[in-house]
Amino acid sequence: MDQENEKKNSLIKEKQEMEILHSEEMEMILWRLDVLQEEFKKLQKEKDNAVKQEILYKQEIKIVKNELDLLQEENAKLHMERDNTVQQLISYKHEIEILESILDLQQEEYKILQKERDNAVEEVKELRGGASYGSYVAFSEFSLLELQQATENFSNTHKIGEGGFGCVYKGFLRNTVVAIKMLHPQSLQGRPEFEKEVAILSKVRHPNLVTLIGTCSEKSALIYEYLPNGSLEDRLACQGGTPPLTWQMRTRIIGDICRALLFLHSSNPSPIVHGDLKPENILLDANLGNIGLHRPRISKQGRADDKSAGEWPFVQVKQLANLGLRCAQLRRRKRPDLQSEWKLVESLTIAASLSVSPSFKSSLDDKGVPSYFM
Repeated sequence: MDQENEKKNSLIKEKQEMEILHSEEMEMILWRLDVLQEEFKKLQKEKDNAVKQEILYKQEIKIVKNELDLLQEENAKLHMERDNTVQQLISYKHEIEILESILDLQQEEYKILQKERDNAVEEVKELRGGASYGSYVAFSEFSLLELQQATENFSNTHKIGEGGFGCVYKGFLRNTVVAIKMLHPQSLQGRPEFEKEVAILSKVRHPNLVTLIGTCSEKSALIYEYLPNGSLEDRLACQGGTPPLTWQMRTRIIGDICRALLFLHSSNPSPIVHGDLKPENILLDANLGNIGLHRPRISKQGRADDKSAGEWPFVQVKQLANLGLRCAQLRRRKRPDLQSEWKLVESLTIAASLSVSPSFKSSLDDKGVPSYFM
């Protein structure tokens, strides 16, 4: 009986020890489970963070990729622009080389033209006869009272012309018949311009240019020689019953106009441009054509040919027509140079003088200096 109890107690004791051991193992397992759970939570959190980081990285990678694509596009554009710039530079270099060649040619041409111009100036000097420019020629200064007395206080009966520049009166000053041009104040930009104009006109002397006799500073007036035969405009229209101009006279007038223009264009130190050459500004005296000088104005003037001049020689008509067409070219570069055409005009003038009566021919050949040059 005792053995059975002892055995039973032993079994109970073993069972208790087993239970204690089992309990300790369970506690260890539970502790390890808690540790694993903590590690799992930590890993899960790290995983979540890693996923978030991965998403951010993917977004950044996408942004960087887009930026890279943009940079590649810009780089391609820059390469294209660079290539275009290189091509432009090559083209510019080629154009510069061409322009330098043209410049060299133009410089050579300029030297040739300069030499031709010098020669032309010498020829023109021979054509001028009594012409002069550059040396001051003394002229008279008239008072306003003198002009009023000469024109009966600017009476309309003395008015012989009117335009945008002002009015022109015929008067009698100091025993001389004159044409008095009263300039509108608005036609001049102040006193300095009037004085500058007078300074230029006072230095111009040529047999085929109307002569400036004097001025009136009080009223900005210019006093010219008076030409009784009127203007070419009036003579072409046979104003006042005047006889028609023959073709010989017209040819002579063309020659006189060319002489005057050659003189003006070759003046030193600067050429003078008339700027308003038209029939009403071409005045006639006993020796035919004289150009009136005044401030340039823009004007359009034309006239159809008529038969009142007589029978023009066919050769002269053809030459004059061709010259007129060349001078009327719209493009300035295509128009002929006056100096280069002078020989033609001179030959036409000589031919016209050979086909008229001796008395008229002698008047054409009369190159005497007018009295106002004495």
